[in-house]
Amino acid sequence: MLGGSNNAPSLAIPAAGAKTPVRPLFQWTTIDSADKYDLLVAKDANFDKPVIDKTGNNAISANAWEADISLENDTTYYWKVKARNDMSFGTWSAVSAFVTEAPVLTTSPPENSPVLEPRPAIIETPVTQTQTQTQIVSTVIIQPQSANTPQAINVNLNIPPLIIYGGILLLAAIVIMLALLVVNSARHKH
Repeated sequence: MLGGSNNAPSLAIPAAGAKTPVRPLFQWTTIDSADKYDLLVAKDANFDKPVIDKTGNNAISANAWEADISLENDTTYYWKVKARNDMSFGTWSAVSAFVTEAPVLTTSPPENSPVLEPRPAIIETPVTQTQTQTQIVSTVIIQPQSANTPQAINVNLNIPPLIIYGGILLLAAIVIMLALLVVNSARHKH
């Protein structure tokens, strides 16, 4: 029996219940006299159908290994390790479990889809006013490069009258200040 009374490696990484990338790093403690380690990874704790089988001639020669295949996203996996050399082997470690990360969402178009280059054009900008707010509605047409059918997008902006009137008053104050500066500088030249 390999390793004496303590012949089963202790699993270190991934820790029990850890979230890992789909190509996780596995690490465990070393066992004296071991020159290789068997590693099994499966979706079931009985290891009926291992997804990673690094046993026998495929055993790992170090106490760490990074997966050379991508596991499924957002999936629970179980793993265990056993020390070995040419003459003997130890017992399996305790079984541990980890969960792979959820898939990363991308915004790229699907394969073989045409690249669309939007060309916005403002068609109309009707303004309607109610007692409590002013609503500006703009319709924008985006013409995809590969299609002949335009797609309309409505953009609604609800602006309270206080902000509109306040902006107008601020603009009027700026115009009056500029006019006074022009008049004042014209007086000093004469």
